[in-house]
Amino acid sequence: MNKTFRKVSCLMIATSLLAACSSDNAESESVNKTIAAKEAEVPKNFTKELENLADNRTLEIADTILNYASQYEQKYGTPIVDKDQEFKRVLVNILKSSYLEGEPAAKASQLFKSYFLKEAFEEGTAEQLLLENYYQALINSLRLDVADEQNNENVAEESEDELDLLNEKIAENAKALNSKMGTKIFKMLSNSTESSSAEEHNLYVSTGRLKDGLNLRQGPGAEYPLALPKELPNGTALKVTSKQGNWYKVFVISKDVEGWVNSAFTSKTAPTYDEVYTAYVEVYNDTLVLREGAEKSYPKIAELENGTELQVYDETDGWYYVHVPSIDEYGWVHSHFVVRE
Repeated sequence: MNKTFRKVSCLMIATSLLAACSSDNAESESVNKTIAAKEAEVPKNFTKELENLADNRTLEIADTILNYASQYEQKYGTPIVDKDQEFKRVLVNILKSSYLEGEPAAKASQLFKSYFLKEAFEEGTAEQLLLENYYQALINSLRLDVADEQNNENVAEESEDELDLLNEKIAENAKALNSKMGTKIFKMLSNSTESSSAEEHNLYVSTGRLKDGLNLRQGPGAEYPLALPKELPNGTALKVTSKQGNWYKVFVISKDVEGWVNSAFTSKTAPTYDEVYTAYVEVYNDTLVLREGAEKSYPKIAELENGTELQVYDETDGWYYVHVPSIDEYGWVHSHFVVRE
């Protein structure tokens, strides 16, 4: 009788344990499925995802991008591999004013990366403070874009005022970097915030002729001496601070110099020409630097691998003005390392 009772008891306990394990397994499987489903909602290809998010033309566009960044961080960590290199790209973006005047997808990418990058530097440093203000400027810039599209004057005015304050802060942060690039940014943004001219905006040198650049002069007329010994190549970015007749007073971002140019040879977009041809980068065990101007002194935009496709628009003094389709960037490369199709 006791033996029978013990057998029944053991059988009941085993059955209970088996049921509990089955329940735990089922619950665990359910949790795993939920996690997998949640993870599936966070695409790893952030470039493509950000392009899609940039199409969300609402005032909450920045919140949508930052929410994705937070989810991405939880699943994949940070996409920043080299924080110093990424920081240099931020400085170039500021010099190019792309955080103010770029395409929505480009701004979305900058905001996404700055979400991670500003945490990579020690709090209170000039780099971290600049990144924090740059981050806030991108948020307001995206809101301003949408407000303008929706004719929402109140939000647009509020965003513009906030951007003015942030630009002043970025200028001071850049100055505190004690670097050549930081000084350029400080001068550019100081000229921008101190100018009272309603004409202030960004332009590009565009002479309409492939090999002809534009003279930078010391005053508003052809009779004034040259401010630089060489012509400014086509595509050179200019920051307009005032206007007198047919002449613009400009700050040449890449040259860190002010002067005057004839407004007839400028355009709101980088120039393109009919004589475009395809070429490729040809380097071995190295990369080719894409720069903002036709000299080594110009800031670096990117490094191009061997075989990178280029669309060549212009040529001057051994340099090509090119478009790089793979990264959608324009700039100058040395012609010695380029071969035609």
